Amino acid sequence: MSFADSVEQTAKRLQIGTDELQLWTAAAREADVPQEALTAGLVEIKKKNGRICSGLMRAREARPFQLLGLSREEMAQAKDASAQLLLIADAMSKKSPAERKGIAERLNLVLVAVAGPRRNRN
Repeated sequence: MSFADSVEQTAKRLQIGTDELQLWTAAAREADVPQEALTAGLVEIKKKNGRICSGLMRAREARPFQLLGLSREEMAQAKDASAQLLLIADAMSKKSPAERKGIAERLNLVLVAVAGPRRNRN
């Protein structure tokens, strides 16, 4: 399988554009986050968002989102996992380093290092 096919297949699975995936891949590389961790993190965000939006998320799972001040409605309005990660990153950027670390661990997301404070990706 060619690199282009791999990128396209991964982007389809994540339901994001190939250009957007390549931006996240570059950011992950800069943050020393492996491609596999990036993909797994975006898949995890997609799953968590599905559960939070459907109301099926357990209170313990929802707690990090509450700590970030992110509502179910805000997460549901985000168009894809990439947009959801940016919402999380924006909210995380308003927290102290210790709070960020604790919330990232609760979310099980190494991707917070990739997103950091929201970057202009347009």
